Parts: sequence; C-alpha cells; structure tokens
Amino acid sequence: MNHREELSAPQALGEIERVARQVRRSARRGGVWWAALGVATIVYWTVMHFAAQPYRTAAALGWMAFTAVAVFCAFRMRVHDRELHRLSWAVTVPYMAATILNVLVGEYVREGDGVLPVVVGIAVIAATAAPPLYGGLRVLAMPRDPEDPVIRS
Repeated sequence: MNHREELSAPQALGEIERVARQVRRSARRGGVWWAALGVATIVYWTVMHFAAQPYRTAAALGWMAFTAVAVFCAFRMRVHDRELHRLSWAVTVPYMAATILNVLVGEYVREGDGVLPVVVGIAVIAATAAPPLYGGLRVLAMPRDPEDPVIRS
C-alpha cells in the first residue's frame, strides 16, 4: 500500500486489522520457537549430562544446527507482539542463568556416583527448560484471530 494514498475509514480499519493479524502470527511463531527451545533443551542437556561421548558430540552438532535455524527464523520476524516482547526478558534471563548452571554442574553430574548427581542433573535440566516452555505455552495460549488460517505457509 502506497503511503500517499488516502484511505477511507473502512479501508483504514481493514489495514489496521491486517497489520494486527500479521503481528499475532509473528507472536505465534515466537511461541512455537520457545516451546521447541524448551523441548530441545531437555534433549540436549539430558544427552550432555548422561550419555557417552559420541552422543554428546552429536548433540553439540545438533544444537549448533538448531541455533542456526533459530537465528534465521528470528531474523525473519519483522514485527513483534507486545506479549512476546514483554515475556522475552522473563524467559531469556532465567534460561541463560540456568544454562550457566548446567555448564557448572555438568562434570559433577557426569562423574559423580550415586543418586544425588542424577537428581541434580534432572533438576537443572528442568530449571533450564521451564522458562522457554512457559513462554511458549503462554504465547500459544493467547486468543487466535478467527480469520487466521490453521495452516500457514
């Protein structure tokens, strides 16, 4: 739409609704990404803490591929929903802190004897996955626009 065109009131309202739908779609993609991050975090740290070396290398390569795809998708998001933006700090800061905690306890979990290292490993994995899972489910639970198609390209 040309910015020099004059719009009638119904046309302007239609344009506002179109842009609002685009923003909501963007938020849903962010919610899906956060949910995927939560699940991928569980898989990644479970392998890194409890699996043998060839699997840890595969997990690290898989994580790098996941990160590359995530960055590509993040750059494709042209607009950001307010709720997604508001939640971004509430998800990112605890996620990063828990990720650092995973790194710090990793050797203890891998090398430790008994049940306590396993409990610690499971606890820090859950603490790391919780913020993106919460953010993803929170965004995906937002009301959908009835005009949005169920399948998107």
